[in-house]
Amino acid sequence: MTTIMVVFLQCKKSDKAVNTEDCSSLSNVNVAPLADPSTVIPSADWLTVTGATFTMGTFSSTRDDLKKSFMPDELPAHDVTVNSFKISKYQVTMGQYLKFCDATGWPRPVEPTFKWGKTADSLARPIVNVSWYDANAFAKWVGARLPTEAEWEFAARGGSYMPTAKLDTFYLSGGPYAYSSAIEKRATIGLNELAWYKDNAGTTGPQKVGTKESGAVIKNDNAALYTTINGVKVYNNGTADNRLGTFDMIGNVWEWCSDWYGKDYYQNSVKDNPLGPVSGSTRVIRGQAWNTFKEYCRIANRGSFSPCSKYEYVGFRLVKDN
Repeated sequence: MTTIMVVFLQCKKSDKAVNTEDCSSLSNVNVAPLADPSTVIPSADWLTVTGATFTMGTFSSTRDDLKKSFMPDELPAHDVTVNSFKISKYQVTMGQYLKFCDATGWPRPVEPTFKWGKTADSLARPIVNVSWYDANAFAKWVGARLPTEAEWEFAARGGSYMPTAKLDTFYLSGGPYAYSSAIEKRATIGLNELAWYKDNAGTTGPQKVGTKESGAVIKNDNAALYTTINGVKVYNNGTADNRLGTFDMIGNVWEWCSDWYGKDYYQNSVKDNPLGPVSGSTRVIRGQAWNTFKEYCRIANRGSFSPCSKYEYVGFRLVKDN
């Protein structure tokens, strides 16, 4: 029973660290950059995110958090400006990370329950059981970095493709998951169609990256282009679950961000390219996972863990500067 409770509690957020080790020395380990990172992360998997100003945090109880399950650390909603950057289309996979371990001698993570190669798509599932330091080391190897929390949320909300800051925010960004047109007609799509979370992956762990495509959206608001779901016209036509073209921004695995976590940081955040607190005891994770309850699958939801902690529901994706 104790193990189950630990897993369930993390579905919202947790500052408690388990499965930790003394990893402080890892922050100074030199990892030689890979000569050709495209052999691990194809060039086509990098998407350009055009910088802009957006509203960060929970800002609407009717669109951003229908069940009002938000927490104080998601408030206040505040305007943030981020520079342009590139983001990886997918979460880093087991196959990609194990190449890193084999090439550099970096310790392999503990094999997850869904063992390497146990199923045909195992190596295409997101890597898990990696610490924040492990994720940083891999990022350096492929000439990238972890996203700031602000960059992550901007990308998750659809980046500059979102029509306004206050649309397309429920479940996955780029909508229309709680989409509101100019005449306030809302269309919604169920979370089962969009993400791997507790109801559809709670007994099997994370799934192959990029497999939730039925919630695809177009990168404009042409009302003539739509899909009908449950009798509702939804502006959705394409091959990704986000207007930017990213996959699994909600669900599958939580993703490490570069920032230290501060529960009151939003009250004092700078506007331009915030980097989070200058120090802390835990690092930010965003995005929810395969064992997350539905009501917590929201863009604004924040979490954190010790940077040394490793879980079967925490992985990462990457960004790099233009």
